[in-house]
Amino acid sequence: MFCFFFFFFCLFPFLLPNYLKLFISLFLFSFSFCFLFTFSFIVLSFSFSVFLFFIPIFLSMSLFPPRP
Repeated sequence: MFCFFFFFFCLFPFLLPNYLKLFISLFLFSFSFCFLFTFSFIVLSFSFSVFLFFIPIFLSMSLFPPRP
């Protein structure tokens, strides 16, 4: 998979005319931007849900400590 992307990004543009190069580079830039945006959104939502899940546990542990 990585080799395919490496080939696609590095060697493939040299085989194309200029307008196709421009179009493909714009397309790849927008695709990578969208991918990064969705990935960061997923990670942020996951971390926020974990945070919301653990807040009551920590609060209950701090407010009502377990008796020895």
